[in-house]
Amino acid sequence: MSVKATISGHYRWRLGLMAALLSVFCVWFLYDGFVTYPKEVTVWEKHQALELEGTLAVEWPKLVASEGYPEKPKKRGPGDVFVQKLLGFMLTPFALLFLFTFIRTFGRWVALEPDGLATNTGHRIAFATITKLDKTRWNNKGIAVLHGQEGTLILDDWKFDRNATKVILESIEEHLSASQIKGDVAESEKNKDGDESGANESDGGDAPATNDEQVEENGEVESDDSTKDEA
Repeated sequence: MSVKATISGHYRWRLGLMAALLSVFCVWFLYDGFVTYPKEVTVWEKHQALELEGTLAVEWPKLVASEGYPEKPKKRGPGDVFVQKLLGFMLTPFALLFLFTFIRTFGRWVALEPDGLATNTGHRIAFATITKLDKTRWNNKGIAVLHGQEGTLILDDWKFDRNATKVILESIEEHLSASQIKGDVAESEKNKDGDESGANESDGGDAPATNDEQVEENGEVESDDSTKDEA
C-alpha cells in the first residue's frame, strides 16, 4: 500500500500569514529608520534652531509654504531613528525564517512504501532497520519519532495531513513488536479495546427488573391467588 502525507493546508496558511506580517513590519520599521524618521529629524532640528533664534513665528510659515514642512512638526531625534532600525534588523531573521519555511512546505511529503518510508528529500528508512517508535507525544501533540539505522523521522499530524499520517503510523506499527513501541500502545490495540467495549455494551441484554416492577408482578400474582380462594 502506498500512502503519501503532504503538508496540511492550515499549517502552510499559518506559516504564510506569519511570514507576510513579519515582512510587512520589517519593511515598515526599516523604511522609517532610513527614510521617514531622518527627514523628520531634519525638520525638527530646523524648527528648534529657528525657535532659539527667535525667528520661528516669521520664518516657519515661509518654510511650510516653500518646503512643505508641517505646521507642527513631530519631535524626532537620533534615538528614534536608531530604535526603528534596530526593530527592523531584529525582525529580519524571523521574517526570513518563516518565509523560508513557508516556501519549503511546497513539495514536502512523507510516503509509505512497501518496504519502508521515504521523504521528498530522499531520506529512506526501511522497516527492517527500525529500532524504536517513540509515541510519548502522540496523544497530546500528534508527534511520533521513528528511530532507525538510517536516522530519525518525525511524524507530525499537525504539519502533515492527519488522516494520511495516522495510516502511515499504523502501517509502521504492523512491522514492529510491542517492545519497540515506546510511550504508548499500538493504534490497533486501541481500536481493539474500543471494539470490545462496544461489543460488551451491545451484548449486555435487557436490564434487570427494578424493585417496583417486581412488586407489581408479585401483586398481580397475589391478586390472582386471592380471586381463586374466593371462588
